[in-house]
Amino acid sequence: MAGSRQPVKCVCCLLACAVVLALGGCTGSKRAAEPPEVSSSARPAQRVKTELYFGLAKPGGQITAEEWREFMGTVITPRFPAGLTVYDASGQWRGGSGQGVKEATKVLVAIHEGTAACERAIEEIRAEYKKRFQQESVLRADMKVEASY
Repeated sequence: MAGSRQPVKCVCCLLACAVVLALGGCTGSKRAAEPPEVSSSARPAQRVKTELYFGLAKPGGQITAEEWREFMGTVITPRFPAGLTVYDASGQWRGGSGQGVKEATKVLVAIHEGTAACERAIEEIRAEYKKRFQQESVLRADMKVEASY
């Protein structure tokens, strides 16, 4: 019988260690859940968020991935070298002909200061896309936002 008590003591010791470790883990997770301090340089500033919607259908076909990459590299990126976001979407709209059109779309999102230089850059991008790919329009949406980096 004496031999049967030792395993019970070992199991109890193991359970006690597990409880201590578990409680220690809870304390650590509470600390991790606390929000980090915000430095004054990370405070949001007034910016403008511009979205541009580029339809990928063109007379006689589609704008290819290579054409889009070339447009990004030579027209868009030089005007917003600090950064932007582009994602794929599916769009539909009614053009000047009155007929509904469904097409693959690229959406560009740029957060900027709203200066005259930014305005000019955005309008140059829109004008070049319409000219190069024979587009009727490039939708633009602007909104005021607070942003920090």
